[in-house]
Amino acid sequence: MKKMAILVILGWMVFGGHALAAEGEELFKAEGCMRCHKAEGNSKIYPSLPEIAGAYKGKDEQLLHYLNGETEAIMRPESAGLMKPHVEKTRKLNVVERKSVADYIMTFIQ
Repeated sequence: MKKMAILVILGWMVFGGHALAAEGEELFKAEGCMRCHKAEGNSKIYPSLPEIAGAYKGKDEQLLHYLNGETEAIMRPESAGLMKPHVEKTRKLNVVERKSVADYIMTFIQ
């Protein structure tokens, strides 16, 4: 756990928050996340990016744990099973990439 925190901090220092969010946007699109999680609009099944960012506001570490498959979803737990195969993709990202995806998601806080 300490190793992961150190890597996140180093990544933040090297890339900076904005660069990480830009990289996160590219990864988010490349991994196909944008197909279900849109920047705008609502879906009864898939939360939008602003909805996700709002739910995880002030809980950045919890979002990282979710993307690493360590915790359950705090949004729409009844449909969280649909995300399990996709969380496997985010688990395979390295810690800096996962942090960049989380940073990108959090840019949608309204």
